[in-house]
Amino acid sequence: MSEVKVQSLVSFAMNNAVSEAIGNETIYDSLIRITRNDVGNVVMMQANTLEINKVSHNVIKLAQEKLEIVGQDGIDIPIGSFSGMPILAGRGPTVRLRILPVGYVSCSFSSEFIEKGINQTLHRIYLIVTANVGVVLPTENKKVSFSSDILIAECIIVGDVPETYLQSGTIDEMLNLVPD
Repeated sequence: MSEVKVQSLVSFAMNNAVSEAIGNETIYDSLIRITRNDVGNVVMMQANTLEINKVSHNVIKLAQEKLEIVGQDGIDIPIGSFSGMPILAGRGPTVRLRILPVGYVSCSFSSEFIEKGINQTLHRIYLIVTANVGVVLPTENKKVSFSSDILIAECIIVGDVPETYLQSGTIDEMLNLVPD
């Protein structure tokens, strides 16, 4: 029960840190530089590593601060939950447990491209936030790991409509131009 409560609190703290670091602004243009040719077609997409590192640093700093606050508040667990018997779980007076932000908070970015039709591609950027926290229980100390993939930006890239479009799962299907 303590692990579930801690994961919930850590998740809330991480999401708040990301929201606070990014704010209400659209950050796609600050994270990705798009280069176009003379007719406006996308020819290159380049990650702005300075801005990515800045966002990552801000999220880590805010997440550590929020975990410290969560740790000071602690969590209340009903004493029946320590018995190990399902019938007593969640019952009885509560015991306040301390949460220790042990270890680290880390951030990394992930990017994916998804085909959306014959001339469109959806580009998504995720921030992956990982934290390790410790829970001080009366009988032992537990470490709880938490990781969350948070979508922070997306963009649809529109290209030219090709004059010919052929899509199939196998070469046999592609070469079979006569319907059955």
